[in-house]
Amino acid sequence: MNTIQTKRVTKRQQRRFTIPEKVASNFRIKGDLSRAEEWRVKVLQGNSGDAKVGAWDQVGYVMISTDSRNIIPIARSDEHHCGYEVLRDIYFRKKLVPKEDYVAVFAFGQNYVWEESAKNTQEAFRRFRQYGGRNSIVQGMNERRYIANMDDFIAGTGSLIIPAGELSPVGKFVVAKLEAIAKGVVGKRKDVFGAAYDFIEWLAQNVFVLRRVLVFADDTFDAWQKEILQTEASEDYERLSRLFFTFNGIKNNFHNRIRMVVREKEGSIFDLADVRDFWGNLDVAMAEFDRLSQV
Repeated sequence: MNTIQTKRVTKRQQRRFTIPEKVASNFRIKGDLSRAEEWRVKVLQGNSGDAKVGAWDQVGYVMISTDSRNIIPIARSDEHHCGYEVLRDIYFRKKLVPKEDYVAVFAFGQNYVWEESAKNTQEAFRRFRQYGGRNSIVQGMNERRYIANMDDFIAGTGSLIIPAGELSPVGKFVVAKLEAIAKGVVGKRKDVFGAAYDFIEWLAQNVFVLRRVLVFADDTFDAWQKEILQTEASEDYERLSRLFFTFNGIKNNFHNRIRMVVREKEGSIFDLADVRDFWGNLDVAMAEFDRLSQV
């Protein structure tokens, strides 16, 4: 995953979760879930990965209780079946933690939702975000594909259906962010630099999903964020506009991917189904990007 090397100073959410007392020594935790990359967990089973039992390992999945404020971070080398195996065979069987309802949430990227457990997952995501977790992309594992930001899924009804003729929730999010940045540049509002930076950080956090609809090198997001910090320092709105809205800009990067699959289905390097899954209705997506060109 691409790592953002230049961090903008932001206000961290307060840590509101708890670790069950009997297993607290298995974790080295700093701050809230926004710092999960720094967390370390003792390997208990070694059912996935190379770390041996007893070693300290990085975190991938985090078990979120929907019955209390308890969480259980899972070592990368214990994440067979997303960590449910170690939860069942060690934490529950040895009565180390209360036998509550836990949902495994991946801390650093895309999460999946099944229709039959959507409501419970929605509550786990709500808590995950409250504890400082990322607003990452959520995809529905159903026939009518659903894709959204975690916050959009939390705010909804738990339905995994995109109405016919509409953009997906994540498509609406991208369009709204680009439109807000465009209006901020035109209006020369100082908060536009922070909005632009945060949008690029969201892109970087969802890099694997965005490979379906964008072309970028490994260092692209770092370069974009550094450029935004420089534009902010000089209050250069024209330079920020060039980054986002010129022929080779970020907005056109999205727009061209849609054009390629709509108009050049056979010759496109992008899969039509992948692009449609991301945006929902492609005719609406094309119309929205054409509209953005006039902002």
